[in-house]
Amino acid sequence: MRKWLKNIKAIRFFDNNSIAVLLISTLLLSTALPNILLIPFILSIVFHKKDISFIKSPFFIFFAAAVTVIILSAISQGTIISDFNKLSKHFLVLVLFILFYQVSKIKQAENAFLLGSSITLLITCLIILFEYFDNPDFSLANGELVNELLILERPYLGFAFALATFIALKKAAIKPKYYLLAICFTAFNIYVSARLAIILCMLLFFIYAIKNSPFGFKKSLGIGLVLVIILGFFLSLSDNFMKRIHLDKDYDKLMIRVKAYEPRFIIWPCTYNIIEENILWGTPSFDITENKLKNCYANEIEQDDKRNYYINEGFNTHNQFLDYLMLGGIFSVIFLILSFLIPLLLKNISFEMKIILIMFLAFFIVENVIHRQLGRYFFAIFAALYSKPRNE
Repeated sequence: MRKWLKNIKAIRFFDNNSIAVLLISTLLLSTALPNILLIPFILSIVFHKKDISFIKSPFFIFFAAAVTVIILSAISQGTIISDFNKLSKHFLVLVLFILFYQVSKIKQAENAFLLGSSITLLITCLIILFEYFDNPDFSLANGELVNELLILERPYLGFAFALATFIALKKAAIKPKYYLLAICFTAFNIYVSARLAIILCMLLFFIYAIKNSPFGFKKSLGIGLVLVIILGFFLSLSDNFMKRIHLDKDYDKLMIRVKAYEPRFIIWPCTYNIIEENILWGTPSFDITENKLKNCYANEIEQDDKRNYYINEGFNTHNQFLDYLMLGGIFSVIFLILSFLIPLLLKNISFEMKIILIMFLAFFIVENVIHRQLGRYFFAIFAALYSKPRNE
């Protein structure tokens, strides 16, 4: 038996770093393959020495506490069985974090993500180019057309390229050629008008212009501001972006247009009304929450076509913090906030981890990230990779 186990360990396929690199490189290109690769990844962890220091990670401790409160709330309200599939998504983040915490080859993992992102960028650009040849007047401000052309939904593709920009800028301090890659990812986000991703990319360029600059702080700050101004200038040239933010010089008209086209102006007030009823322990089940949201949409939206669209789509809270408040009440969302806040305040947490937490904090404010497979992978992988310093 021992001899058999030694032979298993010797098989390259069961090396956790190799499997993790392959999984990360395929994240944006396949929904099935990353899940399939989890099986040998788990086996690789079983047959190799495990790093259990993740239990000391403040991020892991508080996020695990948030998930525990949600599960206890479901048990106390008798919905643990009916909501098991949806609750398991939150628990899976913890499992993925533990798995990717074992990865020691951080540079390889980063390169794998850059490779997958670059391939995705190239494929998407080719798809858009072919569409342009067939229909020169098409506009990416059209949400339905964007969903047809982009490999992933715009918010998630944009955020993926923002993460790739983060890695590229991180590497550019040593190899300046990575600046070109960061510019390509940012330029694409501007072209498809991924709003949050554009803001994050601008923030990243500003931060790394200061961090990587050989000049003093004041000059570096000036360089960062110039880069942001340049990016802002290119934004002003993007018709898609201007249409996406519904820009209008008249403030009243601007607010009317934003409220008309931004679903969160409907979703968040409806969510707040539901939360008020069960703020301590959350709503009894996912089905009840979804039905209450649909009822609110039916009551609050006057236009028939818009009302039917919201009800048929069954929009969720579009905010991970509100989602946790609905699922587990006030205590779960407090722990979730602390999982971001405490690492940001601690001095022994790496600079990269703090950047990642800021990026996901922004993403959590506008999306239910953990409800999506890609969101769960992104969150767990990047949090795990930068949770502690490693020798590469």
